Amino acid sequence: MFAGAASLACAPVPGEGHFVHVDSEEAIIIWDAAAQRQHFIRRASFQTDAAHFGFLVPTPGKPELGEADDAAFMALAQITAPATTDVAPPAAKAAKSMGSPAGVAVLERKVVAGLDAAVLEATDADALYHWLKDNGYRSDPYLIEWTRPYVERNWKITAFKIAAGAPAVATKAVRMSFQTERPFFPYREPATQRAA
Repeated sequence: MFAGAASLACAPVPGEGHFVHVDSEEAIIIWDAAAQRQHFIRRASFQTDAAHFGFLVPTPGKPELGEADDAAFMALAQITAPATTDVAPPAAKAAKSMGSPAGVAVLERKVVAGLDAAVLEATDADALYHWLKDNGYRSDPYLIEWTRPYVERNWKITAFKIAAGAPAVATKAVRMSFQTERPFFPYREPATQRAA
């Protein structure tokens, strides 16, 4: 199964007193029904005033992280482009933490597609909130509400961190592969993003 769509599949988390806005986000989901394995490939662009920021992506199991080729998005755009018919005359055409609090385990740390990634397993949403705060992620209480259903289901949370250094930032495509009984998308959006 292939699907390409603009979406909000993560929770952006800038530091205290900063903002991050998702300008665009694209995702491809590849589902292997026989192996019950999903590949989630994502790339995004952001506007921010933060020197660095992160985003959180929940998965039902520990993901395997890797860089994906951005060409996959271009190929999918060509395959799924709607047929068009020109009806206008030609002239009218235009074109940091040392440890983890009780209740949070760091399953893996790595750099992937230029992003710092930490795969987390939490047994308590409040402890996860404190781990994120201690490691430079946004500390708004809405994160507790957003992560609680994932923590209760024993999902893993992958915390990505981006060194921005400029108001406009785009990520390379990241692949997350994980076991799941059925494909899923979209992810829940944090309450602060739903109105937008």
